[in-house]
Amino acid sequence: MSLPHQAVQAGIDAAKPFEEWYRAIQAAIPYTQDTPSEETRSLVKSDDNAARPIHRWYTLKEAFAAELPSWLCRWMQTKHGHTPKVICDPCIGGGTTGVALANETRTVVGVEYNPFIRFVAETKAAVPRVAPGELERAIRVLADVTPSTAVVPALTTLHKPEYCDEADLQFLLGMLEAVQRQDISPAVRDVLRLGIAAAIENVFQLRKDGRALRHVSKPDRAAAPDEVRERWQGSLEDVRAYHDLYRPTANPPLLYQVYGGSAVDLLTSTLPSGMFDTVLYSPPYANDFDYSEVYKLELWILGFLRTYDEWTQLRRGTIRSHRSIVFSPTQHLATDRRTKDIAAKLQSMGESGCLPDSDRRRVRRLIEGYFDDMYQALCEQWRVLLPGGMMVYVVANSRHYCLPLATDLVLAEIARCIGFEPLDLVVLEQRNGRTRQKQFLRESAVFFRKPAV
Repeated sequence: MSLPHQAVQAGIDAAKPFEEWYRAIQAAIPYTQDTPSEETRSLVKSDDNAARPIHRWYTLKEAFAAELPSWLCRWMQTKHGHTPKVICDPCIGGGTTGVALANETRTVVGVEYNPFIRFVAETKAAVPRVAPGELERAIRVLADVTPSTAVVPALTTLHKPEYCDEADLQFLLGMLEAVQRQDISPAVRDVLRLGIAAAIENVFQLRKDGRALRHVSKPDRAAAPDEVRERWQGSLEDVRAYHDLYRPTANPPLLYQVYGGSAVDLLTSTLPSGMFDTVLYSPPYANDFDYSEVYKLELWILGFLRTYDEWTQLRRGTIRSHRSIVFSPTQHLATDRRTKDIAAKLQSMGESGCLPDSDRRRVRRLIEGYFDDMYQALCEQWRVLLPGGMMVYVVANSRHYCLPLATDLVLAEIARCIGFEPLDLVVLEQRNGRTRQKQFLRESAVFFRKPAV
């Protein structure tokens, strides 16, 4: 939706008090590195992950570069004398942090809410338990299997012929059933299932585009059997290389641990208080992306969802970074005396002239819901972190109409108010869009310490 020039200027003027607030928050952070370098710009781009062993088994569109976790650890070591040893990633996604750090003699424990994305992370974590010979034999056996006709899941998208050739869809579904029937270890079965999942986007005439799947013509796309075969072969190469390099013993430990759950509620029975010396993560951004929508093909084809009621239930448990459904309102920030002023500022944003009347209510719900959820997540990070430990998040800011939303700084203020000591803000990339409001359009890493007792 575009706004008339006069309305845009009025919206920009209405944003000035919020920009002043952001500047005051940033001024209270002891060190800020404003200018991104070529190195830091590359850290927030995941393009190279598609060619990296294990990372390439499935790359999330929203992932960061495989080098980022190591870079963050080096920054903490060099700048603050802190060596991360036991790390919590409360938004582990597809496991980039775990794969990157597990072979650096660090312990990584991750939490992921979306069941398909969690499956991606779990499958990568289990690579030490994937026997190369068993995987090779399974691939060879499955090459001779003619998949039987399978029932197509109820998702409407899967019943539109313009999105996918019926033979390709039946191959994917039938091959998943064939994999399930094989007498193989769970680790090998999951690698095969993930290979099928990784082929889905190239088989369908759909593209992950931010908050939705977009219909695009792919006249040169490969057939499903070829895509799956290529994915399986790549996985086999990576497993062989891993075993040649590390020679894991019988029943080796996982690369890292992954638990199902939400960053807003790291269950005490799973992650007790004071378990970690470092929290390192990248949360969902307040950019209106609904990952249960973006990854719906994988969720339904692999059987993680079977009904629309289950899909709605999944969405209701996500961090409120999107407006796909109407969430129940909460008042976590407003009822904590330490953060009630932040809640008032966020409410004034949602009521400001930065937003058009037609969308003000929806944007306000997104902003208030997102930061209420992230308040809970930060409280949980405080709980699981040892005194003297460090926390770092990587997040991108956004703009809603004429309202710049400096998520990196609002989260920093929430963290400060609940007790974290702010240390550094490093701008990794500046996002200069076609707008006069460029100052806070960026992606940043923000570092904190939990004060020692």
